[in-house]
Amino acid sequence: MDGCLFRVGAVTNLSPEHLDFHGDMDAYQDAKLRLFYEHLHANATAIVNLDDARAPAFCEAARRAGARLVTTATRGEADVTLESADVTLEGTRVRLRVAGVPLAMSLPLLGDFNLENLRVAVSIAQALGVETDVIPEGVAACPQVPGRLERVPTRREGPTILVDYAHTPDAVEKLLRTVRPLASGRLITVFGCGGDRDRSKRPLMAQAVARFSDRTVATSDNPRTEDPLAILADLEPGLADLHRVAAGALDGSETSYCVEPDRRAAIELAVGIAARDDTVVIAGKGHEDYQIVGHERLPFDDRREARRALEQASHVLGGGA
Repeated sequence: MDGCLFRVGAVTNLSPEHLDFHGDMDAYQDAKLRLFYEHLHANATAIVNLDDARAPAFCEAARRAGARLVTTATRGEADVTLESADVTLEGTRVRLRVAGVPLAMSLPLLGDFNLENLRVAVSIAQALGVETDVIPEGVAACPQVPGRLERVPTRREGPTILVDYAHTPDAVEKLLRTVRPLASGRLITVFGCGGDRDRSKRPLMAQAVARFSDRTVATSDNPRTEDPLAILADLEPGLADLHRVAAGALDGSETSYCVEPDRRAAIELAVGIAARDDTVVIAGKGHEDYQIVGHERLPFDDRREARRALEQASHVLGGGA
C-alpha cells in the first residue's frame, strides 16, 4: 500500500493468522496499525470494532493519527451497535442502531462474522456520506460470497451442505458456532489444515471442530510439500475429547472422528452418512477450485465434490443414526 492514502480505514478483528510470517501477535498487530499511522488522508475516518480484544490499540492509533474515530460493537457504547439478529439458513434479519437511530435490514448471508462485517460496512457507508435510508437496499442486494458459508445446491432432497473457507481457529470457531443452532439434525464436519504453514494452529482448529461437531472427518487441505499424514498427526491432539473410529464405523459412534487423508473420499464419507435433517460443513478451502499437493496444483472443488457425492450416495436419505 505504499503511496496509498485512504479516506476511511477500518479494522474488524485480529486473530492468529500469518504468524509463520509475523512471528507473534504483537508483530502482526504492528503491521495492521500501519493502516492508521501511515495510510490515512488528513481528516480521514478510522473505524474500529470494539468487540476485538486488541481494539484499544487501534483506537489509540486513530487518535494519534488525528482521524475521526467511529466505533462499532455487538452491544454497549458504540456509534454502530447490533440490536437483534434473526438467523436462518436462508439469511438474517438484522436491526442495528446507528448514531442512536434504529435501522432494520435483511442480509442474505448468515454467520456472526457477516454481522461483524455488516456493522463495519454500515459504518464505512456513513463515513462516506451514504444516506442512511438507502443502506438497507444495498445490504439486501449483497450477493453470496463464493466459499463463505456457501450452501451447495443439489437436485435432490437431502442434507444441508455448507462450504466455507475457514482455516484458522477463530474462523472455524465462528463458523461452527453459527451453524450449530441452525442444524436440526447432526452436524458433520470435514476439515484439514494447510501444509507449509503455521503448525501451532492445527490442534486449535481441531479443538474448535470438536466442540461443536457430532461427527468429524479429518482430512487433507492443501498439503503442499508436507506429508498429509504428518499434518493430520499435528491436528489430532485437538480431537482428544472425541473417540477415534474407523471410517466405516463413523455413522454409528457418538461424538466420534475418523481420519481420511483423501479429501474426495472424506467428503463422500461425510455426505454418505448424512440424513435428510443433518448438516455437513466442509471447511478450509471454500471458493478454491484446486488442491496443492507437492508442487502441483490439481483441480479440486469442494462444492462440486459435495454435489457429486450426494448424487452418487447409495443410501436412502432420511436414514442414518
